[in-house]
Amino acid sequence: MVKKPPSASKSNAKPPSRRAATATASAKSPKPASAADETGPEQPLSPEGLRAHQTLLNIFNDAFAPALHLKSFTQRLQDVKQALYNRDFGAAFGREDFLEVYAARWSPTRALCYAHVLRGIEGHLAALLVSHDGQRASGNGDAADGVGLTRECPGQIPDAEEIPDDGAEKPALRVLAIGGGAAETVAFGSYLSSLPTTTGEIHLLDTGPWGGIAQRLSAHLTTAPPISKYASAAAKAANAALVSPEDRLRVAFSQEDILALDDAALARLLGPEPLLVTLLFTLNELYTGAGIAATTSFLRRLSAAVPAGSLLLVIDSPGSYSEAAVGRGGDREKKRYPMQWLLDHTLLQEPRSGRKRQRQRQEGVPAANDNDDGDADEKADGGTDDKADADAARTDCAVWEKLESADSVWFRLADGLRYPIRLEDMRYQMHLYRACPQIDNRT
Repeated sequence: MVKKPPSASKSNAKPPSRRAATATASAKSPKPASAADETGPEQPLSPEGLRAHQTLLNIFNDAFAPALHLKSFTQRLQDVKQALYNRDFGAAFGREDFLEVYAARWSPTRALCYAHVLRGIEGHLAALLVSHDGQRASGNGDAADGVGLTRECPGQIPDAEEIPDDGAEKPALRVLAIGGGAAETVAFGSYLSSLPTTTGEIHLLDTGPWGGIAQRLSAHLTTAPPISKYASAAAKAANAALVSPEDRLRVAFSQEDILALDDAALARLLGPEPLLVTLLFTLNELYTGAGIAATTSFLRRLSAAVPAGSLLLVIDSPGSYSEAAVGRGGDREKKRYPMQWLLDHTLLQEPRSGRKRQRQRQEGVPAANDNDDGDADEKADGGTDDKADADAARTDCAVWEKLESADSVWFRLADGLRYPIRLEDMRYQMHLYRACPQIDNRT
C-alpha cells in the first residue's frame, strides 16, 4: 500500500500523458462531477483560486528545494520510475532521497486535485464538524479552492501532541488517510485553511516510511514562507502561514499495513466519533496487490468498525487502469472486475446469508473468502467454509450509502502556475460514501 503514480498501477500501464505539461499547463481546473464522465465546459480559476493553487505548489517547492535543484534529480527520478514499473516498492520507497523525489514530482498535482475534490464535497464534510461539546458547527470558510477535514477525538492519533486548550471551543475535523502521504497532508492543510475557527488532525497510514516527509510538509503549512529581507513592509505583513496558529493542524503517521491490522487495532484508528476515511490512489493497489479476497475482507471489517455518520472517499485511476483479475491462467483467461463495481458490491449490498452467498458464487461474483483464482476456500470434506459464511452473514456492519460518484474526471493545471519541474494533468474516478447506523442498531 504505497503511493504510486497512475502509470505504476499496472506493470504494463501506459506512461503518464506527455500532452500536459508543465505547471503552466493550458487547461483549467474542472468542478468534481457526479455524472459518469466529466464532459462539461471548463471553468477558469478565479484570481483567488489561482493564488491558492500557487501557494500549495510553493509549499512543495520550499519543502523539497534541495532535492529539486540537485543535478542528480533527473537520474533519481528515473530510478524511482523504474522501481515502480518493476513493482519493487521497497526500492522505490526505502530511501529518504527517493521519497523526496517522488513527493516533489507526483504529489503536487495530486494535492491540488485532492484539495479541489474536498472543497467540492464540503457540504458533506460540514456534517463532521462538531465542537468539543458535541454541537454541530457551521465551518464554511472563504479560502479559494481550499481543502481539509477532520474532527478531534483526543488520544486516537498516536504520537501527535495534544492541542492546547485556549479556553475556546473550536469545532474539529478528523481524518484517517489509508495509504496517505505527502499529497494528503498538503490537501488537508489547504482545506483546513478555509476553516479559520476549526482544528484538524490527520492520521496517515502507509507501508512506506512517509512520516518524515509528512512532518516536513506540516511544518511548511504552519510556518510563514521565506521572504526576502528586502521585501516591502506590506509584503512582510502579508506573509503568513497557510494554517495559523500551528496548533490547529495535527499530523501523525503510522507505518503499518492496513490489511494486517486486527479488528481492535482498526477500531482504535477509527475512534468512536464520525470521521473521514480516505483511500486515495490506494484501493486498486490493494485489490491488485493483495487480492480481492483480502481487500474485500478489509472493507467489511471497516464497515463493522466505522462510526455511523463517517464518510469514505475513494479516488483512483479511471477505467481499465483500475481493474482486478480473478481466475486461473493468463490475463486473457482471467475475469476482470472494475474497482468501482467491486467497491459498490461490497459496501452497498445488504449482509447476505450463506444461501445468498452461494447463489452469488454460482453467478461468478467473488466473495470475501474467495481465493484470487476464483475458488472459494473449502473444507477437506468438500463443504463450504462455515466461518466465512457466518462472516458474510454478520449483521453488525454499517450500511453505506453512496453520496457522490464520478467515473472519469480530468484535473488540469491552470495557466500561470509556476513550479521548477514539469507537472502533468491527471484523470481520476471519485466515489463518496456515508456510513449509516449499524444494522443491529436500527429499528
